[in-house]
Amino acid sequence: MTYDNGDEVSYVSTVYDVRIDSGQPLPDFDEVHEVSWFSREQLAALNLNEFASATLEAIGVLSRG
Repeated sequence: MTYDNGDEVSYVSTVYDVRIDSGQPLPDFDEVHEVSWFSREQLAALNLNEFASATLEAIGVLSRG
């Protein structure tokens, strides 16, 4: 993607399949400004963009059939 000012960027999505025992995820506020954990049910309820939906469907985490 190229912004109006000429900056070119790519987006990276990272998906982990985990069991949370304790604690909270924390962003570093340098490159990561927000981080959250979601259950499959919570993901299904989110209003995701086309890229995020396609990515999660492709790896078998989300099914919106």
